[in-house]
Amino acid sequence: MQGLYPADGDVIKGQYGYSQYHQEAGWAGSLQKLETGKSYRMYCAEQQSLRCVGAPVNLTKEPVPLNQGWTWIGFPAQDIMDLNHALKDLPAYPGDRIKSQTEYAEYIGSTGTWEGSLEKLVPGQGYMLKSVEGGHLHLPVLNKMTSGSLEKSFFYQEQPDWQLDIARYEYTMSLTAALMFNKTAMSDTALIVAAFSEGSCRGLAKLKYVPELSQYIAFLMIYAGDAAGDTIQFRVYDPAVNKVREVSESVVFSNDAIMGNMSDPTILNAQGIGDELVPYSYYLNQNYPNPFNPETVIGYGLPEAGDVKLEVYTILGQKVATLVNSRHDAGRYEVRFSAEEYLLANGIYFYQLRAGGFVTTRKLLVLK
Repeated sequence: MQGLYPADGDVIKGQYGYSQYHQEAGWAGSLQKLETGKSYRMYCAEQQSLRCVGAPVNLTKEPVPLNQGWTWIGFPAQDIMDLNHALKDLPAYPGDRIKSQTEYAEYIGSTGTWEGSLEKLVPGQGYMLKSVEGGHLHLPVLNKMTSGSLEKSFFYQEQPDWQLDIARYEYTMSLTAALMFNKTAMSDTALIVAAFSEGSCRGLAKLKYVPELSQYIAFLMIYAGDAAGDTIQFRVYDPAVNKVREVSESVVFSNDAIMGNMSDPTILNAQGIGDELVPYSYYLNQNYPNPFNPETVIGYGLPEAGDVKLEVYTILGQKVATLVNSRHDAGRYEVRFSAEEYLLANGIYFYQLRAGGFVTTRKLLVLK
């Protein structure tokens, strides 16, 4: 670390220990050595560059050991590599995932490929790899430099004034999501989805088409200053009509959490604006969260005014709650349902919407 100009309180940490800088003591802590193939994270009071001098690593003799679960890995190659080429010799399984500070990808068993916003591995950057089985990563040797970008920009030319400064945040989680509007999948790759907490932007991503699955997916890295507890809300910007739509769902941040995957993405429902507030047809959304304790939210929509009844039943058909029983104007609605208020025990229940000639039923789960 001798080439740096650290300040009191600067920190470097590995997966198993860390050290902190003090003007009189220097770097002190449980982290004593930097090792080939391992990744490290630094907090610096001032932006600067760390220069490492030495002989290139012999990739054929230096496999990177992997834990079962998460491993912080370095990328000791000399060249930028395509992700699928770099991991071609890794015995991967569905559920395996790799992420950088800004992007991530997951392994798809049906195609034998890695898909996501992370497409290249770059020398000098660190990664976190989640492996179902563990083992060793043998990196291939390239004969020439592969082109690629060393930095990820979090400013899209079309976006509103959403400013994301990733250097403010220590913790990350990943959210693999599909966007819905009016019960229809959104499929415009110009759409931008953003995560927010307490008014500050915590993540940005565009929709990406995954041809192997014929799906449009948002690979959203979300950032936080605390390991858990922040409520994350979402907005979707559509540059074609210059509209920002709020999203019905929210999530609670948890460090290194994995929410959704490409086989079962988290659904984010964009809300209408102005005349879009009246849906084209009746609908009853799946309650969120589900399972829940003690409270959940049920959303429904009416294309025309009429009498509305929303009731909750046991699996034996016994009515336990009437949440709505009144006349409504056309529009989109949400109602909160508390299991504690109705003294419900753990188990499966059904909720049913009746409006006009429309009748539909969904299942919910109380889990205490």
